[in-house]
Amino acid sequence: MRVFVALVAILATALIGGAVAPTAHAVGPNAIVHNQGCNTNALFPNDDGSTGFIPIPFTINFFGDEYGGLWANNNGNLTFDGPMSTYTPFPIGTTNRPIIAPFFGDVDTRGSGSGVLTYGMTTFGGHDAFCALWDDVGVGYYGGHVDKLNMFQVLLVERSDTGPGNFDIVFNYDQIQWETGDASGGSGGLGGSSARIGYANGTSASFELPGSAINGAFLDSNANTGLVHNSVNSPLQLGRYIFPVRNGAATGHSISGHVWANSPGTPAGGAFLQACPTPLDTPCRNASANAAGFYSFNNLPDSTSGGGAVDHDWNIVVYPPSGSGLGVGSAGPIPVAGSDVFDQDIVLHGPIAPPAGTSVNNAPPGMIPVVVVGQPVHLVTTGCDGGNATYTVTGTYGGSTSGSMVEGPAGTYTADFVLTFTGPAHVTIVIDGCPTIEFDIYIDPSGFVRNPAGQPVEGATVTLLRADDPAGPFVVVPDGSAIMSPANRTNPDLTDATGHFGWDVLAGYYLVRAEKADCGPAVESAVLTIPPPVTDLLLVLDCPVGDATPPVISVPGDIMSEATGPDGAAVTYSASAEDEVDGSVEVDCAPASGSTFPLGATVVTCTAEDAAGNVAEETFTVSVVDTTAPSLTVPADITVDATSPAGAVVTYSASAFDIVDGSVAPTCSPASGETFAIGDTTVTCTAEDAAGNAAEASFVVHVSGAGEQVADLIAASTGVGPGSSLADKARQVQAYLDAGQIEDACGTLKAYLNEVKAQTGKKVTAAQAATLAAQVNQIRAVLDC
Repeated sequence: MRVFVALVAILATALIGGAVAPTAHAVGPNAIVHNQGCNTNALFPNDDGSTGFIPIPFTINFFGDEYGGLWANNNGNLTFDGPMSTYTPFPIGTTNRPIIAPFFGDVDTRGSGSGVLTYGMTTFGGHDAFCALWDDVGVGYYGGHVDKLNMFQVLLVERSDTGPGNFDIVFNYDQIQWETGDASGGSGGLGGSSARIGYANGTSASFELPGSAINGAFLDSNANTGLVHNSVNSPLQLGRYIFPVRNGAATGHSISGHVWANSPGTPAGGAFLQACPTPLDTPCRNASANAAGFYSFNNLPDSTSGGGAVDHDWNIVVYPPSGSGLGVGSAGPIPVAGSDVFDQDIVLHGPIAPPAGTSVNNAPPGMIPVVVVGQPVHLVTTGCDGGNATYTVTGTYGGSTSGSMVEGPAGTYTADFVLTFTGPAHVTIVIDGCPTIEFDIYIDPSGFVRNPAGQPVEGATVTLLRADDPAGPFVVVPDGSAIMSPANRTNPDLTDATGHFGWDVLAGYYLVRAEKADCGPAVESAVLTIPPPVTDLLLVLDCPVGDATPPVISVPGDIMSEATGPDGAAVTYSASAEDEVDGSVEVDCAPASGSTFPLGATVVTCTAEDAAGNVAEETFTVSVVDTTAPSLTVPADITVDATSPAGAVVTYSASAFDIVDGSVAPTCSPASGETFAIGDTTVTCTAEDAAGNAAEASFVVHVSGAGEQVADLIAASTGVGPGSSLADKARQVQAYLDAGQIEDACGTLKAYLNEVKAQTGKKVTAAQAATLAAQVNQIRAVLDC
């Protein structure tokens, strides 16, 4: 029945709702703000109903989440993720939804003589404010009782003058006579599950006013803790409780924010976080991000600036959720000095593998390289010839190293170094004239399993155990747990050919156990306190001592090959290996012989392993180059008649094709479509491919002037018309031109045209006349007659 009543009330609001005139009161301490704005809209008499979504003209930042609207619920609260009909007040800190509750109790406004919930926009202290008011004559309690009435109000006051999204929560109380409805265990409005006051973000932060859920604590009859008898941040106005919300928060001293996946707004729920102080004289703290990505570290010791106390700056490390494909993130150092730190958002990104042509310790392409702290690192990349190359490795947890890279052969750069810090790191390579190269690596901090002779033990099972106390009990870390970084979330794990194992883990106490069949009893480390990272752990298993000498690999010298197409070139080579115990040993090389190698330098890595598991490795470089110019096609020599004294517009086409780049646009001068002068002009075309190889070809454009065109006219006139009259006139034009008598030549051409016109249809056909006239008119145009 309560659900039906609530729905009816909501529908009534939507269909009948309107303004209600303000009513002035002189009840209690007069804390409530009475004005027209608070009474603009009304939720008509109901039980457990709610308004529709109410947009407000400003955005509030409530514990890191921004809201531009809300729902006002009849039962004395505002919610931000939808209406709420709950009538028995629950602990505000346990809700899974954001809420602000000036008086969370079972309000029922259906009884005759009860006021209703009204709401609208107003001002408070000169600032815009949203107002929700349970007043008029006061509101009753379930079911329909009006023998006791409460008068209260909530204001959300816009305070962007102190910072974006900032606001004040203001609770005002003029009369509190009841605390509980009949359905919440109360009798006559008293006892049972009494009202609660406070707010929560729905995830991890909340506040309840002392006295919440305590029978009688908020009533006017309680002179000590009654709401109308007290105030917060409002010493001159009893019944008023002001809670400033700055930078999203209003409780405690903490560091909080969100963990995002790839970009802000996409939660990385399930991420694990660790906050460690500097100096490390107080324990690290662990936390996790909820489904919304929100996290919070609470009760962190403040940074201090004097008095002999220790300053603490907090460094946060974030391990991504299992299966997310994201990398590790970090933030800090973050000082906490007597106030909360909010919006400390951390964006996790997918790790970036080295690009083609770049490798670390010859790791397989497309993978994030894993190197071992304190062990040699061999970095190879390719780029512009003759550049100055440098590398920088920056650790997520701190630490960095940088240096120069040596070129050789041309365009290939190498560097060898040792890293002394651990965890995720980012590599940046800068080569003059080339795009910057960036990718991620992981620096493994843990250790090795060896036999008594110091030989690596491959395939040993290594298990990670954890406890919250150094005295234990220690339990096996679950396989795939986000307690371990994405670099290795396998537990137990197996040692590699070098006997190496390693995990990067959140703060705590750990044991590492190693075992292998036929290697005696399992061995276990001492208790390891993390942080700091363990970088030199050695576990010795009683395994047999065997062949410890790796094979000797023979590989060719560096190879240079000409590209045969856009994909590069197929390159074949041979490699072999000999072991002093096993003789010839198979060699595996990547990329394999016969593979198509791309343009540029590719490092080929050849690995040979003997029967005892000893591994040898050699490398060489295959460079595929493009030194072949494009093939360029131009037209044969072109002859055209001038059409004006300037010559003639000539169009032509030229094309080029490159074996690597495909079609290449040639550049020709003079260009097609330009006006070519009378006489001979040489056109030169060039085509250049992406590698800078160029081809050049030329042809001649001949533009015939008036003299050559008159010669053609003499030939065309011979045998046409009466006798040789037309041919003679054409010869006369030629004679005048030879003598430089242009005006006479123009006159004779005009006479020629007149004769053609006169003889058309007689001695000259219409077709002949048209052809001859066109020739003469073009010659006249060239002579500018």
